[in-house]
Amino acid sequence: MAELAEAMELVRGKKLVANADAETYTALAGVFREAWIASGARRDLEHCRELFLRAFSTGGATRAGIDAAVTSWLLGDVGSAHNLARSVSDRVRAAETEFSLSPEERYQLLVTVGEAHLLLGETEEALASFAWASTLEGIHYGSTVSALKQLALLQGGGLTVPPAVFDIIKPPTVVVFTGHPLDRPGEGPHFPPELESAVRAEIARSLDELGAQVGYSMAACGSDLLFIEAMLERGAEVNVVMPYAIDDFIAENVRYGGSRWEMRFRNALKLATTVTYATEERYLGHGMLYRFANQCLHGMATLRATFLTTAPYLLAVWDMMPGSLVGGAADFIDQWEDIARLRIIDLDGLLQQRPELAGDAIPTMPDLDAETGEEQGEGRVIRSMMFCDIAGYSKLKEEHTPVFLDFLRIINRGMTQL
Repeated sequence: MAELAEAMELVRGKKLVANADAETYTALAGVFREAWIASGARRDLEHCRELFLRAFSTGGATRAGIDAAVTSWLLGDVGSAHNLARSVSDRVRAAETEFSLSPEERYQLLVTVGEAHLLLGETEEALASFAWASTLEGIHYGSTVSALKQLALLQGGGLTVPPAVFDIIKPPTVVVFTGHPLDRPGEGPHFPPELESAVRAEIARSLDELGAQVGYSMAACGSDLLFIEAMLERGAEVNVVMPYAIDDFIAENVRYGGSRWEMRFRNALKLATTVTYATEERYLGHGMLYRFANQCLHGMATLRATFLTTAPYLLAVWDMMPGSLVGGAADFIDQWEDIARLRIIDLDGLLQQRPELAGDAIPTMPDLDAETGEEQGEGRVIRSMMFCDIAGYSKLKEEHTPVFLDFLRIINRGMTQL
């Protein structure tokens, strides 16, 4: 950080070495762009443009050229913005049909020329470039996010960006999943094994409607694993959260379904993009670990979606029955804040379509009234800890301790009122 601050001061003092390479100029320009976004200081935006111009003249990279054009527009220098955009457009036109380009390189070129067309007021050409870019496969999500941020900057700077552009260049859809597990022996009927194909089809249909590309889920036998398998079939990213030690999880949530489900579980974890443990400790009968894992799923998906300039959906396979075990589907749904981004697959509705499975008996429910270890004060509970640095703490003397303790008591009173 000290070296970065020193480099920024060199730029501000006009002392940057004149023969730096294009990569150095581009990296520093990005720093000043972020500084301008945070502070709104025109001086930082001017430094940003100067560095992008140096990068463009030094290396000739069209990305640096369009960044220089965008910053010129944001500074109100429309003439320079148009000239740079035209120069970039001419260069890209000669390169965009190169067969040697990777999909990622072609995507960058097409987005770059699309931005140039927007700056030049060439709406149809811009839409065509963005549409071509959207057809390419295997594009890193970061490239899409960068394009969206650039478009947002142009729009914020007063440039008319047609809504159709944002229908073409869209962030990946993030989906968190919760659902009913396969019925255990003696329970149900809620999700009998014979309903697997119907649930699988409904999950696949829902994922198609959402255009799901990034998923977060646990991995119990039943709807969790069906979701993971459906996402893998789509070529989507799958992130699994394990609520506790894997051997205990298999024993509690997978093995009762039979060896086929255990094999599918192990295959799902092998193919998942990430596997995260809420804790690697044993289960010990504490259901609160499922709620904690749900909170991890929710938080991880929200953070990822925020980076991708979007918000997550919750997809739930639920039997619509009131009440739920801690950490179950209904419990997760109760904690979900954005109802507009909630999608429910009616498990009971699917069951009623198979009367030979539903039968006339009232479904056996878990005992929701039984006191758990958590309620008796013997189990795990969820708590948060806040860590912070106190400026000047290392300079405190012994005689300052009473005042410092008073300060901590004030903080404690404030925290208890939250």
